[in-house]
Amino acid sequence: MYRFPLCALLLFIASLALAQDPQQSPAANPSPSPDSSAPQPTPPAVHQDMSENNSRIQRSVQDLLQGDTVLSSADVQVAVDDYAITLTGTVDSYAQHQRAMALVSQYSRYRKIVDKIQTK
Repeated sequence: MYRFPLCALLLFIASLALAQDPQQSPAANPSPSPDSSAPQPTPPAVHQDMSENNSRIQRSVQDLLQGDTVLSSADVQVAVDDYAITLTGTVDSYAQHQRAMALVSQYSRYRKIVDKIQTK
Protein backbone atom coordinates (compact mmCIF):
# COMPACT_ATOMS: atom_id res chain seq x y z
CA MET A 1 0.00 0.00 0.00
CA TYR A 2 2.84 2.38 0.78
CA ARG A 3 5.25 1.02 -1.84
CA PHE A 4 4.10 3.15 -4.79
CA PRO A 5 4.32 6.54 -3.04
CA LEU A 6 7.63 5.54 -1.47
CA CYS A 7 9.12 4.51 -4.85
CA ALA A 8 7.87 7.69 -6.47
CA LEU A 9 9.42 9.77 -3.69
CA LEU A 10 12.76 7.96 -4.05
CA LEU A 11 12.78 8.47 -7.83
CA PHE A 12 11.98 12.15 -7.37
CA ILE A 13 14.86 12.60 -4.90
CA ALA A 14 17.25 10.74 -7.21
CA SER A 15 16.28 12.93 -10.17
CA LEU A 16 16.88 16.07 -8.08
CA ALA A 17 20.31 14.80 -7.08
CA LEU A 18 21.21 14.13 -10.72
CA ALA A 19 19.95 17.52 -11.82
CA GLN A 20 22.20 19.24 -9.29
CA ASP A 21 25.37 17.26 -10.13
CA PRO A 22 25.22 15.51 -13.53
CA GLN A 23 28.91 14.54 -13.40
CA GLN A 24 28.26 11.79 -10.84
CA SER A 25 26.16 9.65 -13.14
CA PRO A 26 27.86 8.09 -16.17
CA ALA A 27 24.46 7.52 -17.77
CA ALA A 28 23.60 11.23 -17.56
CA ASN A 29 26.85 12.37 -19.23
CA PRO A 30 28.26 9.64 -21.45
CA SER A 31 31.76 10.27 -22.73
CA PRO A 32 32.76 8.99 -26.16
CA SER A 33 35.02 6.00 -26.11
CA PRO A 34 38.42 6.38 -27.77
CA ASP A 35 37.64 3.38 -29.99
CA SER A 36 34.54 5.08 -31.35
CA SER A 37 34.42 5.24 -35.12
CA ALA A 38 31.96 8.12 -35.13
CA PRO A 39 33.38 11.27 -36.73
CA GLN A 40 34.35 13.94 -34.26
CA PRO A 41 32.97 17.44 -34.90
CA THR A 42 35.57 19.90 -36.11
CA PRO A 43 35.70 23.48 -34.88
CA PRO A 44 34.61 26.09 -37.40
CA ALA A 45 37.41 27.60 -39.44
CA VAL A 46 36.26 31.19 -39.23
CA HIS A 47 39.64 32.74 -39.96
CA GLN A 48 40.18 30.57 -43.01
CA ASP A 49 36.74 31.50 -44.36
CA MET A 50 37.47 35.20 -43.88
CA SER A 51 40.80 34.99 -45.70
CA GLU A 52 39.11 33.12 -48.56
CA ASN A 53 36.45 35.83 -48.73
CA ASN A 54 39.12 38.54 -48.65
CA SER A 55 41.00 36.89 -51.53
CA ARG A 56 37.79 36.48 -53.53
CA ILE A 57 36.84 40.14 -53.02
CA GLN A 58 40.37 41.29 -53.92
CA ARG A 59 40.42 39.31 -57.17
CA SER A 60 36.96 40.54 -58.07
CA VAL A 61 37.81 44.22 -57.48
CA GLN A 62 41.12 43.90 -59.37
CA ASP A 63 39.37 42.28 -62.33
CA LEU A 64 36.73 44.98 -62.28
CA LEU A 65 39.28 47.81 -62.30
CA GLN A 66 41.59 46.20 -64.88
CA GLY A 67 38.71 45.42 -67.23
CA ASP A 68 37.44 48.99 -67.34
CA THR A 69 38.49 50.98 -70.44
CA VAL A 70 38.44 54.33 -68.62
CA LEU A 71 41.04 53.04 -66.16
CA SER A 72 43.38 51.49 -68.76
CA SER A 73 46.21 53.94 -67.98
CA ALA A 74 45.62 53.98 -64.20
CA ASP A 75 47.85 52.20 -61.69
CA VAL A 76 45.55 51.16 -58.83
CA GLN A 77 46.38 48.43 -56.30
CA VAL A 78 43.78 46.71 -54.15
CA ALA A 79 44.31 45.40 -50.60
CA VAL A 80 41.50 43.67 -48.71
CA ASP A 81 41.36 42.77 -45.03
CA ASP A 82 38.50 41.72 -42.77
CA TYR A 83 37.20 45.28 -42.46
CA ALA A 84 38.29 47.36 -45.45
CA ILE A 85 39.09 47.49 -49.14
CA THR A 86 42.06 49.84 -49.58
CA LEU A 87 42.76 51.41 -52.97
CA THR A 88 46.24 52.87 -53.51
CA GLY A 89 48.13 54.08 -56.55
CA THR A 90 47.82 56.84 -59.11
CA VAL A 91 45.38 57.89 -61.82
CA ASP A 92 45.76 60.43 -64.63
CA SER A 93 42.64 62.49 -63.94
CA TYR A 94 39.85 63.23 -61.52
CA ALA A 95 37.47 61.42 -63.87
CA GLN A 96 39.51 58.22 -63.54
CA HIS A 97 39.51 58.62 -59.76
CA GLN A 98 35.73 59.00 -59.72
CA ARG A 99 35.30 56.02 -62.05
CA ALA A 100 37.43 53.77 -59.80
CA MET A 101 35.47 54.83 -56.73
CA ALA A 102 32.15 54.29 -58.52
CA LEU A 103 33.14 50.77 -59.56
CA VAL A 104 34.33 49.80 -56.08
CA SER A 105 31.36 51.38 -54.30
CA GLN A 106 29.27 48.27 -54.98
CA TYR A 107 31.46 46.44 -52.43
CA SER A 108 30.76 48.98 -49.67
CA ARG A 109 28.10 46.73 -48.18
CA TYR A 110 30.78 44.10 -47.46
CA ARG A 111 33.77 46.23 -46.44
CA LYS A 112 34.64 49.86 -45.78
CA ILE A 113 36.23 51.54 -48.83
CA VAL A 114 39.51 53.35 -48.04
CA ASP A 115 40.59 55.75 -50.79
CA LYS A 116 44.36 56.41 -51.03
CA ILE A 117 44.41 57.02 -54.79
CA GLN A 118 46.40 60.06 -55.93
CA THR A 119 45.89 62.05 -59.10
CA LYS A 120 48.99 62.87 -61.21
